[in-house]
Amino acid sequence: MSTTRPQSIGDEVAAGAPKDLPPLAVGIGFAVLCATWMLNAMDRQVFYPLVPQIREELGFSLVESGFLATGFTLGLAVAGFLAGFLVDRFSRKLVVIGSVVVFSVGTGLVATSQGFADMALYRILSGVGEGVQATALYAIIGAYFFHRRAFAAGFVGVAFGAGIFLGPLVGVPFAASQGTWRAPFLLFAGLGLVMVLLVALAVRSRMSEAKAG
Repeated sequence: MSTTRPQSIGDEVAAGAPKDLPPLAVGIGFAVLCATWMLNAMDRQVFYPLVPQIREELGFSLVESGFLATGFTLGLAVAGFLAGFLVDRFSRKLVVIGSVVVFSVGTGLVATSQGFADMALYRILSGVGEGVQATALYAIIGAYFFHRRAFAAGFVGVAFGAGIFLGPLVGVPFAASQGTWRAPFLLFAGLGLVMVLLVALAVRSRMSEAKAG
């Protein structure tokens, strides 16, 4: 009578992901991807506590300020049409890099805003980048960590929560130290471009383009 040995975690990974990547490379790549998602959350959250200063300088009404605070969600809606098309047709790694560039540029342009219309456009642009990044990131996680995808997604959720928490803690004191609400947006835009370089160097294609199952 034959017996079936219980499948271990190592066996599941062997069945669902390329094994020619050393664990250190996987860990570093995954950490960098989580860091990009944390920065995404920091960038998103820093706007809200700076609204009073933005209103005072640019003379926005309460309604306009409310729209700008949540306007990036229109970008997320646009990203819903774009993201699936891009991820299905291009390298996931390339899509992540491109999306981080887009939301970083949008964030940096917010700091140059002179009125409602241009700031609204830049906020929506950053939302497009954030939405496309989310789709590409979860596609990578779901494919490479196929047999432990819920566990891996949990770490991504932790990174996002940390970003929500840290965004105002970093951004507001930085704005105060520089004497302008524009400073944190330039800071996060610069950090986003640094993340682009880290993704390009640290995330292996064998990880980002792995096939599910």
